[in-house]
Amino acid sequence: MLKWFRLNGKFVMLAALLVGVMATAAACAPQPAAAQTVEENVAQNVITVTGTGQAMGAPDVAYLELGVDIANNDLGEAMAEANATMTEVRDAILALNIAETDIQTTQFNVWVEEIRDPSTGSPQGQRLFHVNNLMRVKVSDTERIGEVIEAGMDAGANTVGSLFFAIEDPDALEAQARADAVADARARAEQLAEAAGVQLGDLINLTEGTPVFPLTGRVALDMAQGGGAPPISEGQLAVSVSVTASFSIRQ
Repeated sequence: MLKWFRLNGKFVMLAALLVGVMATAAACAPQPAAAQTVEENVAQNVITVTGTGQAMGAPDVAYLELGVDIANNDLGEAMAEANATMTEVRDAILALNIAETDIQTTQFNVWVEEIRDPSTGSPQGQRLFHVNNLMRVKVSDTERIGEVIEAGMDAGANTVGSLFFAIEDPDALEAQARADAVADARARAEQLAEAAGVQLGDLINLTEGTPVFPLTGRVALDMAQGGGAPPISEGQLAVSVSVTASFSIRQ
Protein backbone atom coordinates (compact mmCIF):
# COMPACT_ATOMS: atom_id res chain seq x y z
CA MET A 1 0.00 0.00 0.00
CA LEU A 2 1.30 3.45 -0.90
CA LYS A 3 1.25 5.95 1.95
CA TRP A 4 1.49 9.71 1.82
CA PHE A 5 3.25 11.75 4.42
CA ARG A 6 3.99 15.41 4.88
CA LEU A 7 7.59 16.56 4.17
CA ASN A 8 8.54 20.26 4.20
CA GLY A 9 4.94 21.17 3.61
CA LYS A 10 4.51 18.75 0.73
CA PHE A 11 2.92 15.30 0.48
CA VAL A 12 5.19 12.64 -1.08
CA MET A 13 4.88 8.91 -1.49
CA LEU A 14 7.01 6.64 0.70
CA ALA A 15 7.53 4.24 -2.23
CA ALA A 16 9.19 6.99 -4.31
CA LEU A 17 11.62 7.76 -1.51
CA LEU A 18 12.51 4.11 -1.12
CA VAL A 19 13.19 3.74 -4.85
CA GLY A 20 15.50 6.79 -4.83
CA VAL A 21 17.47 5.56 -1.82
CA MET A 22 17.93 2.08 -3.36
CA ALA A 23 19.12 3.54 -6.67
CA THR A 24 21.67 5.77 -4.95
CA ALA A 25 22.99 2.87 -2.86
CA ALA A 26 23.37 0.71 -5.96
CA ALA A 27 25.33 3.40 -7.77
CA CYS A 28 27.71 3.90 -4.84
CA ALA A 29 28.31 0.22 -4.15
CA PRO A 30 31.77 -1.07 -5.25
CA GLN A 31 31.68 -3.00 -8.52
CA PRO A 32 33.29 -6.48 -8.69
CA ALA A 33 36.78 -6.48 -10.27
CA ALA A 34 37.08 -7.90 -13.77
CA ALA A 35 38.59 -11.35 -13.87
CA GLN A 36 42.25 -11.56 -15.01
CA THR A 37 42.75 -12.55 -18.61
CA VAL A 38 44.27 -15.86 -19.56
CA GLU A 39 47.26 -14.03 -21.05
CA GLU A 40 47.99 -12.28 -17.74
CA ASN A 41 47.88 -15.56 -15.86
CA VAL A 42 50.18 -17.28 -18.31
CA ALA A 43 52.63 -14.37 -18.29
CA GLN A 44 53.06 -14.80 -14.55
CA ASN A 45 53.96 -18.48 -14.89
CA VAL A 46 57.43 -18.17 -16.43
CA ILE A 47 60.97 -19.38 -15.87
CA THR A 48 63.64 -16.75 -16.60
CA VAL A 49 67.31 -17.70 -16.93
CA THR A 50 70.60 -16.28 -18.19
CA GLY A 51 72.69 -18.28 -20.64
CA THR A 52 76.28 -17.69 -21.69
CA GLY A 53 78.29 -18.79 -24.70
CA GLN A 54 81.95 -18.48 -25.61
CA ALA A 55 83.92 -19.17 -28.78
CA MET A 56 87.70 -19.25 -29.07
CA GLY A 57 89.83 -18.11 -32.00
CA ALA A 58 93.41 -17.26 -32.83
CA PRO A 59 94.16 -13.52 -33.13
CA ASP A 60 94.94 -12.32 -36.62
CA VAL A 61 96.04 -8.75 -35.94
CA ALA A 62 98.33 -7.01 -33.45
CA TYR A 63 98.73 -3.38 -32.38
CA LEU A 64 102.23 -2.39 -31.30
CA GLU A 65 103.52 0.91 -29.90
CA LEU A 66 107.05 2.02 -30.76
CA GLY A 67 108.72 5.29 -29.92
CA VAL A 68 111.52 7.32 -28.40
CA ASP A 69 112.32 8.85 -25.03
CA ILE A 70 114.92 11.58 -25.54
CA ALA A 71 116.53 13.55 -22.69
CA ASN A 72 118.66 16.68 -23.20
CA ASN A 73 119.38 19.85 -21.25
CA ASP A 74 118.46 21.82 -24.37
CA LEU A 75 114.80 21.60 -25.37
CA GLY A 76 115.44 22.41 -29.02
CA GLU A 77 118.04 19.67 -29.34
CA ALA A 78 115.79 17.16 -27.58
CA MET A 79 112.92 17.97 -29.96
CA ALA A 80 115.14 17.79 -33.04
CA GLU A 81 116.60 14.43 -32.01
CA ALA A 82 113.18 12.97 -31.23
CA ASN A 83 111.70 14.18 -34.53
CA ALA A 84 114.61 12.85 -36.59
CA THR A 85 114.59 9.48 -34.86
CA MET A 86 110.84 9.01 -35.20
CA THR A 87 111.09 9.80 -38.92
CA GLU A 88 113.71 7.07 -39.28
CA VAL A 89 111.60 4.62 -37.28
CA ARG A 90 108.57 5.37 -39.42
CA ASP A 91 110.54 4.93 -42.65
CA ALA A 92 111.93 1.60 -41.43
CA ILE A 93 108.41 0.31 -40.70
CA LEU A 94 107.09 1.50 -44.06
CA ALA A 95 109.95 -0.39 -45.69
CA LEU A 96 108.40 -3.60 -44.31
CA ASN A 97 105.33 -2.98 -46.50
CA ILE A 98 103.29 -1.77 -43.54
CA ALA A 99 100.62 0.58 -44.91
CA GLU A 100 100.95 4.24 -44.03
CA THR A 101 97.32 4.19 -42.83
CA ASP A 102 98.32 1.52 -40.26
CA ILE A 103 100.70 3.91 -38.48
CA GLN A 104 99.29 6.45 -36.03
CA THR A 105 100.88 8.77 -33.46
CA THR A 106 99.38 7.97 -30.05
CA GLN A 107 101.48 10.07 -27.69
CA PHE A 108 103.65 13.18 -27.76
CA ASN A 109 104.80 14.51 -24.41
CA VAL A 110 107.40 17.02 -23.23
CA TRP A 111 108.27 17.35 -19.56
CA VAL A 112 111.00 18.95 -17.47
CA GLU A 113 113.09 17.22 -14.83
CA GLU A 114 114.77 19.33 -12.15
CA ILE A 115 118.28 18.04 -11.49
CA ARG A 116 118.79 17.55 -7.76
CA ASP A 117 121.78 16.87 -5.59
CA PRO A 118 121.86 13.09 -4.90
CA SER A 119 122.93 13.59 -1.28
CA THR A 120 120.71 16.49 -0.21
CA GLY A 121 117.87 16.32 -2.74
CA SER A 122 118.05 20.09 -3.25
CA PRO A 123 117.71 21.57 -6.78
CA GLN A 124 120.99 22.34 -8.54
CA GLY A 125 119.51 24.89 -10.92
CA GLN A 126 119.75 22.62 -13.94
CA ARG A 127 116.96 21.22 -16.06
CA LEU A 128 116.70 18.13 -18.22
CA PHE A 129 114.07 18.15 -20.96
CA HIS A 130 112.36 14.85 -21.86
CA VAL A 131 110.58 14.31 -25.16
CA ASN A 132 108.38 11.20 -25.50
CA ASN A 133 106.87 10.22 -28.83
CA LEU A 134 104.97 6.98 -29.52
CA MET A 135 103.36 5.60 -32.67
CA ARG A 136 100.95 2.68 -32.92
CA VAL A 137 101.57 0.18 -35.69
CA LYS A 138 98.92 -2.25 -36.89
CA VAL A 139 100.55 -5.56 -37.82
CA SER A 140 98.15 -7.69 -39.89
CA ASP A 141 100.50 -10.69 -39.86
CA THR A 142 101.12 -11.59 -36.23
CA GLU A 143 104.17 -13.66 -37.19
CA ARG A 144 105.93 -10.43 -38.19
CA ILE A 145 105.65 -8.69 -34.80
CA GLY A 146 109.25 -9.45 -33.86
CA GLU A 147 110.44 -8.24 -37.26
CA VAL A 148 108.61 -4.93 -36.82
CA ILE A 149 110.04 -4.43 -33.33
CA GLU A 150 113.60 -5.08 -34.46
CA ALA A 151 113.29 -2.80 -37.49
CA GLY A 152 112.03 0.01 -35.26
CA MET A 153 114.76 -0.46 -32.69
CA ASP A 154 117.48 -0.65 -35.31
CA ALA A 155 116.20 2.71 -36.58
CA GLY A 156 116.57 4.29 -33.14
CA ALA A 157 113.40 3.48 -31.17
CA ASN A 158 114.14 2.93 -27.49
CA THR A 159 110.59 2.43 -26.19
CA VAL A 160 108.06 -0.32 -26.84
CA GLY A 161 104.91 0.91 -25.15
CA SER A 162 102.44 -1.95 -25.39
CA LEU A 163 101.21 -4.83 -27.48
CA PHE A 164 97.58 -5.83 -28.11
CA PHE A 165 96.21 -8.83 -29.98
CA ALA A 166 92.76 -8.89 -31.56
CA ILE A 167 90.54 -10.65 -34.06
CA GLU A 168 89.75 -8.20 -36.83
CA ASP A 169 86.47 -9.82 -37.92
CA PRO A 170 84.88 -11.69 -34.99
CA ASP A 171 81.43 -12.14 -36.60
CA ALA A 172 81.71 -15.92 -37.08
CA LEU A 173 82.90 -16.46 -33.51
CA GLU A 174 80.18 -14.15 -32.21
CA ALA A 175 77.49 -16.17 -34.03
CA GLN A 176 78.82 -19.39 -32.54
CA ALA A 177 78.94 -17.89 -29.04
CA ARG A 178 75.38 -16.57 -29.45
CA ALA A 179 74.03 -19.99 -30.46
CA ASP A 180 75.80 -21.58 -27.49
CA ALA A 181 74.34 -18.95 -25.16
CA VAL A 182 70.77 -19.70 -26.29
CA ALA A 183 71.34 -23.45 -25.92
CA ASP A 184 72.79 -22.88 -22.46
CA ALA A 185 69.73 -20.82 -21.45
CA ARG A 186 67.34 -23.55 -22.58
CA ALA A 187 69.32 -26.23 -20.74
CA ARG A 188 69.23 -24.19 -17.53
CA ALA A 189 65.49 -23.61 -17.87
CA GLU A 190 64.85 -27.32 -18.40
CA GLN A 191 66.84 -28.15 -15.27
CA LEU A 192 64.84 -25.64 -13.23
CA ALA A 193 61.54 -26.94 -14.58
CA GLU A 194 62.49 -30.52 -13.73
CA ALA A 195 63.58 -29.52 -10.23
CA ALA A 196 60.29 -27.66 -9.71
CA GLY A 197 58.20 -30.55 -11.03
CA VAL A 198 56.69 -28.61 -13.92
CA GLN A 199 56.87 -28.82 -17.71
CA LEU A 200 58.79 -26.22 -19.69
CA GLY A 201 56.72 -24.45 -22.32
CA ASP A 202 57.56 -22.19 -25.25
CA LEU A 203 60.15 -19.44 -25.36
CA ILE A 204 58.27 -16.16 -24.85
CA ASN A 205 61.08 -13.60 -24.51
CA LEU A 206 64.77 -13.44 -25.43
CA THR A 207 67.20 -10.55 -24.98
CA GLU A 208 70.94 -10.34 -25.62
CA GLY A 209 73.52 -8.60 -23.51
CA THR A 210 76.40 -6.61 -25.00
CA PRO A 211 78.82 -9.07 -26.67
CA VAL A 212 82.38 -9.04 -25.34
CA PHE A 213 84.66 -8.87 -28.36
CA PRO A 214 88.16 -10.33 -28.30
CA LEU A 215 91.04 -8.15 -27.22
CA THR A 216 93.95 -9.15 -25.07
CA GLY A 217 95.04 -7.24 -22.04
CA ARG A 218 98.01 -4.98 -22.48
CA VAL A 219 101.36 -6.74 -22.80
CA ALA A 220 104.05 -4.37 -21.58
CA LEU A 221 107.40 -4.73 -23.31
CA ASP A 222 110.47 -2.94 -21.95
CA MET A 223 113.13 -2.86 -24.63
CA ALA A 224 115.38 -0.30 -22.97
CA GLN A 225 117.98 -2.94 -22.11
CA GLY A 226 118.39 -4.00 -25.75
CA GLY A 227 118.97 -7.61 -26.73
CA GLY A 228 116.62 -7.67 -29.72
CA ALA A 229 112.93 -8.36 -29.95
CA PRO A 230 111.45 -10.88 -27.49
CA PRO A 231 109.63 -14.03 -28.64
CA ILE A 232 105.89 -13.33 -28.99
CA SER A 233 103.09 -15.84 -28.31
CA GLU A 234 99.64 -14.66 -29.32
CA GLY A 235 97.66 -17.59 -27.86
CA GLN A 236 93.87 -17.52 -28.35
CA LEU A 237 91.10 -15.03 -27.69
CA ALA A 238 87.50 -15.57 -26.55
CA VAL A 239 84.28 -13.97 -27.81
CA SER A 240 81.57 -14.04 -25.12
CA VAL A 241 77.81 -13.57 -25.47
CA SER A 242 75.10 -13.65 -22.79
CA VAL A 243 71.31 -13.88 -23.22
CA THR A 244 68.32 -13.67 -20.90
CA ALA A 245 65.48 -16.03 -21.84
CA SER A 246 61.97 -16.46 -20.45
CA PHE A 247 59.98 -19.68 -20.98
CA SER A 248 56.34 -20.32 -20.15
CA ILE A 249 55.36 -23.10 -17.79
CA ARG A 250 53.12 -25.53 -19.63
CA GLN A 251 49.64 -25.74 -18.12
